[in-house]
Amino acid sequence: MTMRHAAAILLLLATSAPTFARIAPPPVVELDGCILPATACTDVRDVVKLRVGDRNLELAVERVFLPGSASSGSKLLTELKLRGLNVHGPKEITPRLTAGAHVRIRGILRAGPMMLVESIEPRPEK
Repeated sequence: MTMRHAAAILLLLATSAPTFARIAPPPVVELDGCILPATACTDVRDVVKLRVGDRNLELAVERVFLPGSASSGSKLLTELKLRGLNVHGPKEITPRLTAGAHVRIRGILRAGPMMLVESIEPRPEK
């Protein structure tokens, strides 16, 4: 191999390596709704089954939001309705998911589908 060929190969590797190294970060998702049974939710789009540890809950979803994305949450909501959602998070946060709670759940969506919870807060009033 000549020096010229080696330089060409190095240049090719140097320009293509960043392309392979780019990995999209997992999406952050916000779900607004009520843990059933509840009366606080009035504009429910669908119901998603949540698995939180050994508890099975149902979330009446009012809004799905993907911060920093122009994507619609409609397809995501359909997928979550069909498959359910495993919710994982700190033991200080996940007990906030109780029957009747009107909440905003924010977390990182992973394959499975699984959500790594960042926060669970009372749903802001409209």
